[in-house]
Amino acid sequence: MKFLRHAPTTFLDRAAPFLERVEAENNLLLGIGASLARGEMSLSAMPIVATIEDDEGVVLAALRTPPHNLLLSTGSEQAVIVLCDALKAEGIGLPGVTGPAELAESFAEKWAGEARELTMRQRVYSCTNVVPPPDPGGAMRAAREQELDALVSYVVAFNEEAHNPGDEVSARRMVKGLIERDRIFVWEHDGQIVSIATARQPTPHGIRVGYVYTPPERRRRGYASAITAAVTQRMFDKGFELCFLYTDMANPTSNAIYQRVGYEPQGESAMWRFTR
Repeated sequence: MKFLRHAPTTFLDRAAPFLERVEAENNLLLGIGASLARGEMSLSAMPIVATIEDDEGVVLAALRTPPHNLLLSTGSEQAVIVLCDALKAEGIGLPGVTGPAELAESFAEKWAGEARELTMRQRVYSCTNVVPPPDPGGAMRAAREQELDALVSYVVAFNEEAHNPGDEVSARRMVKGLIERDRIFVWEHDGQIVSIATARQPTPHGIRVGYVYTPPERRRRGYASAITAAVTQRMFDKGFELCFLYTDMANPTSNAIYQRVGYEPQGESAMWRFTR
């Protein structure tokens, strides 16, 4: 097996056929890879864009957009070892790794030994048909430019709860771009924004629903179910065949919510932080 670096603009030319075999579990690499190719991402440093290949082609893909973790595709443990050795030989520093649970754990153990910490286990879901939830009152609509500050505060709060890296500046940049593309939505009830959700980083057949956030004081009223179902249906109406999302496996409430509106489990992902 060999380690190959790629330009961000050409990564998917090489990796997409492999990644699309398991599109749901590889949706992050497909979506982020496409955003890189279009020059849509502001980066604090050069990304890592690589594949591990044997005589028959790609057997693993990896991507990192600083300051985030290294992302792993589906693949083999042997390919993960080759990747780890190659990045170490280049003197690369990493804050952590995210990917299919077993592969991410193998990479973390080989990379960091005991200096690693499991920060989250996530379930990867996909949906092809929405099951409408009970109506909590109110309605979904696209977010508006004048709501930027409120939306940024929701995104920052989501990141804090989800242990995502990022700051208010990057959150503002992301939200502004999503407003411009009609990809961030609110659930409005009695004139108040009570929940938000986004649809980001399309793959060849789908798009990822995320940043589903309801302030603590408004939870357990059905708003998260309602906006998730509505955003998912909106994406289907726009021609997407699949929608994906991730949940914290330690949160039974969110897992139950998404399954009730039509999302089905596809795999497990793990996030590891390196402590030195």
